[in-house]
Amino acid sequence: MAILGSLEFKNLLINSVHSDLKNILIFSAFIKNDPINWLAEQVPSDCSVSVVARFQPNDLNVGASDLEVYKKCSELGWKFGFIKNLHSKVYIFNDDTALLGSANFTSSGLNLDGYGNIEMGTEVKLSDEDRATIKSLYSQVTWMNDEMYEQMKKELDAHQIIESKPKPFG
Repeated sequence: MAILGSLEFKNLLINSVHSDLKNILIFSAFIKNDPINWLAEQVPSDCSVSVVARFQPNDLNVGASDLEVYKKCSELGWKFGFIKNLHSKVYIFNDDTALLGSANFTSSGLNLDGYGNIEMGTEVKLSDEDRATIKSLYSQVTWMNDEMYEQMKKELDAHQIIESKPKPFG
């Protein structure tokens, strides 16, 4: 098992998506539209996809995650849910391989635009014990529906969304 830098992690993710996929499960605290659109272009139409985020009001308000991700996932026939205190970044392919690391499912996290955060991660083959851990986490997911989406949208629309992020120091 090797520690992967940002580019290696991204390339391994791309190679995993292009393999013979039956299912993908993504746990990521933050989720943005661009990676969802990117993934939709990569995966076979018969691939089962489940996406889980933290999806808390402040995450959505400051733009760390995009509320519309739910709608896009729904249109694609993918499951979308949240765990309110999720901080994991795990990408699971065919229930046997996982990419673990610091990269959120965002353009910056995955360097989809050719630049982004400096991330690290690794690839692991899942054991039965690992699968049990993932199953336990999966059992904590609240799966979204249109009614929940509309309620979240209504609450967010009632608050000012902060669109500009402060510039980093240095």
